[in-house]
Amino acid sequence: MPEISVIVPVYKVEQYLGRCVESLLAQTYENIEIILVDDGATDGSGAVCDAYAKKDERIRVIHKENAGQGLARNDGLEIATGAYVTFVDSDDYIDSHTLALNMDFLIAHPEVDVLEYPIEVHSESPEAHVLSFPDVTVTTDIFSDWVLRRGYTHCYACNKIFRSALWSDVSFPRDTYFEDTVVMPLIVKRCRAVHYSATGCYRYVMHSGSITTSYSYVKQRQLFESNYRLY
Repeated sequence: MPEISVIVPVYKVEQYLGRCVESLLAQTYENIEIILVDDGATDGSGAVCDAYAKKDERIRVIHKENAGQGLARNDGLEIATGAYVTFVDSDDYIDSHTLALNMDFLIAHPEVDVLEYPIEVHSESPEAHVLSFPDVTVTTDIFSDWVLRRGYTHCYACNKIFRSALWSDVSFPRDTYFEDTVVMPLIVKRCRAVHYSATGCYRYVMHSGSITTSYSYVKQRQLFESNYRLY
């Protein structure tokens, strides 16, 4: 049984998907399963998923009708078998040592339910914004500490490793943009301990047409509603 499941929602990312999957296959931590969820992609992404599954038995593929990233993640969670789970967006990638060093820490510290590691945000330019952390484990007043650390400003699901049991009765909402802002407060509130890691890096690539770079009234309203619920 794999120690960690990596869930990758896939939708119309044919030009980026290979880089993402190769970064997962290059992980020095090999006890993983990679779940590629083809969310009804209309380009060649689904075929790319199947091709990778034929190359490596650690890769599993789900093909489904398009229903959005949140529900694609939920479908991945339903079949994940790892004791831990993490999410990687299909146009992003992670450094090769990221899972190994952080999983070693989690296995040595079974009380930790969520580990957050550094993330580098690229927006189609040579410059990048890096969010990093000093190594620290929080065991008391976890939710208050998360708020004081302004965790709500970096509540991405994708630069964190979760104990899978946390998701037993939590799921991403349907038809919601910025769905991470909805679920992360719920997850943090049920943690026994959270570790902020200085190890590894998630490479988050913002490009034209992505949810975070395109504007609409509906998206901004939903983001406001999520922040209001948090408040």
